Amino acid sequence: MSVAPVTREPLHLRVNEVPSWSEAIMFGFQQAMLCLSGLLVYPFLVSEIVCAGDATVQLRVQLIAATFVSCGIATIIQTTFGLRLCVLHGPAMAFLPPLLAYKALRASECPYTEKDYVDTEIWHERIQEISGSLFIACITFLVIGGTGLAGALARLIGPITIVPLMILLTTSIVPTIEVKLSLHWISLVMLVSVVAMAVYLEEVRIPVIYYSFKKKRTITTRIRLFGQFPYLLSILLVWFVCYLMTITDFEPVGGQARTDKNVTMVVLRESPWFQVPLPGQFGMPKWSMGLCLGYVASCMSSVIENIGAYDLLARVSQQKAPPKNAINRAIMVEGLGSMFASVMGVGTGVTTYAENIALIHVTKVASRTTMQIAGVLLILLGLFTKMAALLASMPDALVGGVLMMGISMIAGVAMSNLKVLLCLGILRESDDK
Repeated sequence: MSVAPVTREPLHLRVNEVPSWSEAIMFGFQQAMLCLSGLLVYPFLVSEIVCAGDATVQLRVQLIAATFVSCGIATIIQTTFGLRLCVLHGPAMAFLPPLLAYKALRASECPYTEKDYVDTEIWHERIQEISGSLFIACITFLVIGGTGLAGALARLIGPITIVPLMILLTTSIVPTIEVKLSLHWISLVMLVSVVAMAVYLEEVRIPVIYYSFKKKRTITTRIRLFGQFPYLLSILLVWFVCYLMTITDFEPVGGQARTDKNVTMVVLRESPWFQVPLPGQFGMPKWSMGLCLGYVASCMSSVIENIGAYDLLARVSQQKAPPKNAINRAIMVEGLGSMFASVMGVGTGVTTYAENIALIHVTKVASRTTMQIAGVLLILLGLFTKMAALLASMPDALVGGVLMMGISMIAGVAMSNLKVLLCLGILRESDDK
């Protein structure tokens, strides 16, 4: 049975090609903005889990800054010394189930709201426990990568392995999504906005006018604005709607969609313009046996998920499948990045973002230089504390819509792996006939 050869569109920039500075900054900024919503979810969740009371917003600012810096450093190391492909790292959803279980077990110890004062030692101790447990669990990455087990597993991991794992991961986060969506109806507006831009308006091209210094004249071009920045544009749009609802008093005082909460405004006003997040900023890490074992399971599932992502990234980048030594090296770098994130208090390990792989497929830009630029931009955003404070002021209800769409995309990508099995079944049935 003959199979037609697969034709592939040529890449605009290959893996080791270095673009001009203007192109590198533009493509790097695009990749950084694409993962922005994913980077914001964890600081919001962790700040609630540790029961910080009236210090919740201030803690979010610190966690957002730490998350940006950690993911930026991990991205630069992975693209330079690890897998050496166009990889961007962000917080891994695989580490969320242990955190949710930890929250449920200690729920009775946190009767406070965001308006109540909570002793700093109480929530610092929780962050220390989360950080220490995660740090010890991340040794799993180093063991699996250092012993060569990751490279050996790459031959055994296929759709039947990945799909059930990813489905279980997404369904375990549904209760958290339900809580966020129930805060306010604006979360549904957020969800509809993201779906509309990412699905229905994806191919719509918006005219953009700019001045070219090279040609010394204004130039009009059309770009797929909605298709390239659906998350970012949706967040800005719905956030602006919340602002309009606030200034017109359409949303009552104290409502979940208001943007002028007293604590938020105080934090935004008093946050420094520039601050370096340091390891151990919440104190010496401690550890919990139960939480550590939960994180070990998350590390194992993250390894399987990442091995599948590496193969997909190689195919999108028009490269051969990563060799065993590259996979082992990449898993070890993921472990180091996750360890660094743990001591920064982020509360999660890092992983390869599938959304950024999809953007590579769309833009045909696979140069790892662009991801290194994206890593630098993430670090700068983390150091610019006013920006972190501004992002922390986003209403909680908006996070529900973003998280819902992100989890749906992960589940969709997981289910799409089954089409390979379906095609194989059809081919075998045709051969038998």
